[in-house]
Amino acid sequence: MKKTTTLLLCSFFAFTLFSQTPFTITSANFPVFGPQSFEIRAAPVPLGVNLIPEANGDWDFSNMHWMDTFDIIYYAETDPFFTSAGINVYQNSFKLVSPSIGYTIDYEYDFNLDGVEEKGIYVYQQVDEIGFTTGNPIDHIYVPFQTAVYTTGRKFMKFPATYQSAWSSQSRRIVNFDLTFTAAGLNNVPVKHIFTTFRSDTIVGWGQMRVYTNGSPSIPYNVLIDRVNHYTVDSFFINEQPMADSLSTPLGMSQGQITAFS
Repeated sequence: MKKTTTLLLCSFFAFTLFSQTPFTITSANFPVFGPQSFEIRAAPVPLGVNLIPEANGDWDFSNMHWMDTFDIIYYAETDPFFTSAGINVYQNSFKLVSPSIGYTIDYEYDFNLDGVEEKGIYVYQQVDEIGFTTGNPIDHIYVPFQTAVYTTGRKFMKFPATYQSAWSSQSRRIVNFDLTFTAAGLNNVPVKHIFTTFRSDTIVGWGQMRVYTNGSPSIPYNVLIDRVNHYTVDSFFINEQPMADSLSTPLGMSQGQITAFS
């Protein structure tokens, strides 16, 4: 399904007086620029919270304290294959090809003077048992080790970014795996998984925000509100031909399926 999210982009600097103009994010003040490992601690937004974008807004979330946070960790990249292409960091993720089948993948990010883009993938050698879907315990997908750097990146940030800035990208990725599906007569048959991600960002608000900190409201932080629309279209090919529905449907996959951003 299509997925629209709203992100808060905070400046490095906090101000005790309200700004009368929106701030601008550049490579110089972006919080995570350059080769380093960093962690983002996120929390689900509770029901009933409605962040309404506006110009010169004042949002107070100091009474909200989430206990069930989760970490999104980005690691400094050291592999010369990626660093020679300007890749700075990577994030470990899991790409679903059906509700219950998928593979582990690292997304490789380039932080540069123009913005932040996902421009490569690192796929681990792995085996994913699929017998719980097909009913045969020997059925599986085998994913060989593979890497790639692409000229077209998935753009997360375009510098400079300020109120009413907008950017978009369309990026195509390919991962190969072998499929063993006994009932369909497939034994280590090569499959090409092609997924294209469409992403658009628009800065729809700016202002000041307070959050919970050590039991009391924080100082006001300058923030931009980024409205993100993104979705991924998946396709599957055997011998360069689209996988037949008779094969993909029992696996929970379909040609041109639209999945959430990953």
